Amino acid sequence: MRATIRGVVAGLLVAALAAVPAAGAMLHGNGKIVFDRNVNHNWDIYVKQPARGSPAVRLTTSAADDFAPSFSPDGARIAFTSDRHGNYDIYTMNSAGRDLRRITTNPGKDAFPSWSPDRRTLAFASNRTGDWEIYTTNANGSGNLVQVTHRAGVDSLPVWSPDGTRLAFDAPRSGHYQICVVPARGGTISVLTSGTARNVQPAWSPDGSKIAFATNRSGSFDIWTVAVGSGTLHRVTTGSAAEFQPAWSPDGTKLLFARATAAGQTIDVMPAGGGAATVLTGLRGNEIPHWQPVTATAVTGVSPGQGPGAGGTTVTITGHGFVAGARVRFGSAAATHVVVHSLTAITATSPAGTGTVDVVVTTSRGTSKTSAADRFTYQ
Repeated sequence: MRATIRGVVAGLLVAALAAVPAAGAMLHGNGKIVFDRNVNHNWDIYVKQPARGSPAVRLTTSAADDFAPSFSPDGARIAFTSDRHGNYDIYTMNSAGRDLRRITTNPGKDAFPSWSPDRRTLAFASNRTGDWEIYTTNANGSGNLVQVTHRAGVDSLPVWSPDGTRLAFDAPRSGHYQICVVPARGGTISVLTSGTARNVQPAWSPDGSKIAFATNRSGSFDIWTVAVGSGTLHRVTTGSAAEFQPAWSPDGTKLLFARATAAGQTIDVMPAGGGAATVLTGLRGNEIPHWQPVTATAVTGVSPGQGPGAGGTTVTITGHGFVAGARVRFGSAAATHVVVHSLTAITATSPAGTGTVDVVVTTSRGTSKTSAADRFTYQ
């Protein structure tokens, strides 16, 4: 049944072809990747760091099929599809694989969840009316079901625009699968692609300007992008192997995708504009990758906001994206006794200084931009 959903809804059968490209260097500061993996004819959800050689950690262990995972915008939860209660429904769990919650309970089949940018809503595909359509519902399982599309044909694989106003999905139009966009509450559907090729599996870029998708317009399936405004197409992958199921890195500079080989499917990553690919997983049944969103390092408050010129003040710095190894500067001088308490709180001891300076935090995710909120005044 899972194969039926994947084959009918995704509209894509992948041939096992070609060889694996060479491994590349570790990527830093872009969160974990989540994907589904088939082991002994059972699909489960796995996570791993986006680096070749890092171990994959299995999050689900049900005898049912768990697949199509998607990280919430804050990276704290994962939505996925499962038939663990005898029917395909949408579930969520925390990023460690615990706190399981069943979101949908309809007798129809619900699949391929995608989170809204504000984390409150899930979009998904369902055949509950007898035809596959796009729906949204509250992400906490409290209901508020909205049917977004109302057209005969298999509408599937919805993904939210970064501003939360639209949904991209794939659907047959005039007999051929195309990438479509519709307002998130329903309305007029725009078709972004054309022709007789099969265009499926959309993934919206973090800046909202492009949608990556899989298409066989060049012969075998490759990853392409389409500009949302102009419709300009760009081919990203050019190998003879089948490449499919694209997903963007949080900073928009890279694309994850699944690659079919003669020995199995890998999850690969490459620059979003094209280039050399890095293989991230071993040769298994790996599919539907998604990159954990990462909050950029930012300082939103400093308390107290003043202290003696000799230094020595213990300052609490609040913000986002604080991770282990963070460094803190008061102006050009390094702070001491830096302790990262959480993703949102750091304490540090002010160095000696004069005047008013910016308190800046640097992590593997980058350096915080200066603003009026990060000022510290020496008295």
